[in-house]
Amino acid sequence: MVLETPYDLKEVELQAYALIRRYIIWESKETGSESLIEIGSLNINILKRVVYWNQMQIDLVKREFDLLYLLAATPGRVYTYSQIYQSVWKEYPQDDVTNMIYCLVHRLKKKLRKIDVKA
Repeated sequence: MVLETPYDLKEVELQAYALIRRYIIWESKETGSESLIEIGSLNINILKRVVYWNQMQIDLVKREFDLLYLLAATPGRVYTYSQIYQSVWKEYPQDDVTNMIYCLVHRLKKKLRKIDVKA
């Protein structure tokens, strides 16, 4: 990673996230394993960023996928709105983020219910 001075801290953070993501992908290819999460009817392929519900693919945008992955990877854990925002948006919240998280959850549930009403 090469940064010219003066550098922006946001740029450093984004480059670090990119390096970590590339390392995780590289490491999984080396070991021959794909990172999968399977919970009941839900299947998440983390590396391909693909989600299936009852063997039907669900098209999710980046933030919807990140939220679903966060919750599926840590079942039973309770998060604050601020923690969800930091994990999904990769930055610290500046204002009240309650409505943003609520809308994101609503869109995700709507997509799941198109496939299965019980979702």
